[in-house]
Amino acid sequence: MILTIASSSACGEKRPASEITADKAIRFIYAGDVHNTQQLFDADVRRTITPDSVNQLSSVMNAFGNYLGVTQIAALSNRRYDLEAQFAHGSMLVQMRLDPAGKVAALHIIPNVPHINFKTHT
Repeated sequence: MILTIASSSACGEKRPASEITADKAIRFIYAGDVHNTQQLFDADVRRTITPDSVNQLSSVMNAFGNYLGVTQIAALSNRRYDLEAQFAHGSMLVQMRLDPAGKVAALHIIPNVPHINFKTHT
């Protein structure tokens, strides 16, 4: 991750604020850090974040291996963003909405599961 940031800076590219916020959220959730996870969210959402919810999502993330980083793939209207979180053994779609103050107002993390090819028997 440090090499990615350094090479982006060397090319004069700045990471979008949404990507930085998503990266922080993913790192805190991955580590099971409830307090710091809650601090990234607006007051309404913050009340719904529990140790159990963070730990459940952390377990799913850790099953994908080491967290490698996140990349913004789309910036939509109303401060909505689609990002891809990369892990050693797969990736996850991250859909995030930020409020006007830059706090996370919504976060959906969807694991990409391998495609299963079913063969029909005739």
